[in-house]
Amino acid sequence: MSQPIKYDKYRLIFHADSLGEKMEQFISLFCETIEIHIDRISEDTLLDEIEKWDSLARVVFGTAVRENYGKQLTRADFMKAKTVADLYHIAIS
Repeated sequence: MSQPIKYDKYRLIFHADSLGEKMEQFISLFCETIEIHIDRISEDTLLDEIEKWDSLARVVFGTAVRENYGKQLTRADFMKAKTVADLYHIAIS
């Protein structure tokens, strides 16, 4: 069982042991920042199919990624990502 996620606005403190747990926590961050229910999102979800995935959501999510992963996502990163998993791999690279 994974440890609980501690919230600090859009900054999460991760305690994950496996890749699956890390992906789950990334999805939690994604859903929290764009204010969408987590049951609607998986790693295979296409970003273009998410109604709330707009330019403002990208800015807010980009800030959350920078605070949690130390990675500054660029416009090119967002254009390259087609799924939530794509965003995850970009964020951890």
